[in-house]
Amino acid sequence: MTTDESNASPIITCHSKAEDAAYWQRRAEDELEMAQKATRPEVVAAHVALAEAYLERLHEKSPVPGETVNSDEEKNND
Repeated sequence: MTTDESNASPIITCHSKAEDAAYWQRRAEDELEMAQKATRPEVVAAHVALAEAYLERLHEKSPVPGETVNSDEEKNND
C-alpha cells in the first residue's frame, strides 16, 4: 500500500530549548503523579518508567553548564 504524500500536511513546530525542557519536566511530573495515584504495581511501574524516560530526554536536551556555543553553530564552524 502506498500513501499519497501530496495530501499529507506537514507538522511544523517551533519550540525553544526552554520550552522543550519545560515540556519534558512537566510530563515527568505528570507521570510521577499518576504513579502515586495508581493502585496496581504494573501500572505504577509503567508510569515510573515513562517519567524516567521523560527525565532522560530532559537531561539530553539540557545545556551543559558553562556551555555558551550552540551545537548547531559549532557544526557550521567546522
